[in-house]
Amino acid sequence: VGAASGDGAVRWLALVVGLSLVPLLARPPAGLFATGMAALRATGVVLLYVGWHVAAAQVMPSPATTPSLLAWVVVGGGFIGLFVVKATVSLWRDGRLARALHPWLFAGLYLDERFTRLTFRVWPPRLAPQPESRHVAAAHARLEVA
Repeated sequence: VGAASGDGAVRWLALVVGLSLVPLLARPPAGLFATGMAALRATGVVLLYVGWHVAAAQVMPSPATTPSLLAWVVVGGGFIGLFVVKATVSLWRDGRLARALHPWLFAGLYLDERFTRLTFRVWPPRLAPQPESRHVAAAHARLEVA
């Protein structure tokens, strides 16, 4: 993985995995079994990540060029920024930042609504006409009589 994606990718992977394990250190000890299960899950996540990258490298070889330092800094800075926001919200659950971000993050930043609107602009839905229910037909008949 390191040779295919460069040494920088391995360093950033180590940073991301390290940051993802920090919440385990912040929790009170829950016993040897719980700690072992958490370590096993973290190991599984890392192995899945590396495995998917190895499989993807076989299907789609990486380009001959490597990402620039600016690209690595932007990606790494994004991960670090997300970690800081998550840690801040976790530590101060009743704080202003947590109360402001919770509805947005709980709703997935409303990305599904934005993508749905964009999709409907590109491919408007064509709905089949629905037969009127007898209640609607009765209401129309009353309106016509009046």
